Amino acid sequence: MPSINWHAYYGLFGAFGVWLAIMYGLRHRPAFAVAIIAVLTVLRPLRADTPSWDWASEAYQRRAGYFLRTLRDDLLRKHPDVPAHSRFYFAQVPRNIGWVAGDGPALRVWYRDSTLTGGYYSYYRPRRPDQAPGPDYFLRFDSSGTWVEVAKGEENVRTARARNRGWEQDHRELALLLGGAGDWNGAAEELVKLADESPENFEYPLNAAVCYEKLGDSLVAARLFVRAAALPGASPEAKAAAESHQRFLQAPAPEKKKNGKTHPVRR
Repeated sequence: MPSINWHAYYGLFGAFGVWLAIMYGLRHRPAFAVAIIAVLTVLRPLRADTPSWDWASEAYQRRAGYFLRTLRDDLLRKHPDVPAHSRFYFAQVPRNIGWVAGDGPALRVWYRDSTLTGGYYSYYRPRRPDQAPGPDYFLRFDSSGTWVEVAKGEENVRTARARNRGWEQDHRELALLLGGAGDWNGAAEELVKLADESPENFEYPLNAAVCYEKLGDSLVAARLFVRAAALPGASPEAKAAAESHQRFLQAPAPEKKKNGKTHPVRR
């Protein structure tokens, strides 16, 4: 089909027929047959060492094998054992190495655990209520040929930033991924973490406020809108959102009874 690139192995069966015809034509000319084989023998190492995106080429297979072995070993080094029902999500994987096929059956082989699944970042969806609980791992390929783990939720940020110079960008992308998939809790947690680490950036508390609004927590959303609006460079939209949410901050706190007396609930 026009949408599918041509690869040499598509013509493999046809090539068998061509060689049968050549063999028949040379059955009484062994010298020509030997000459053809000699030429192919000389050309083979040249073709094998020529970089190519053709799946049938040796250069393609060697490149894919190198990356697969290196990245598999690094993954198992970082996580020699994982809980059942773990899910892995990968970003910026080198193209055309076959790292993820389907839902990551190679992971189930490497870890000897039939409950594991994996995919690219775009595969992520929050777990459904009928799915077994388990951790989610997010990993980005680094130019050093290793994985950089992007921890979702609570982490030692100082240590993580020391190990990963791209920490902020990685967590921005993770927050975007989680929010795009409808995981508002996860996205909010990442954005608050970013807001605490980059207190001058009004976009982080602003977007975190939107997440909390999606979760129905108007009080926390209002506090974050106000926090965003107070920062230098805050957009008119951020300031307008803070103004419109002031009523949630000014509302009287609910009261609860204790020992027959009514006490205001502190927020």
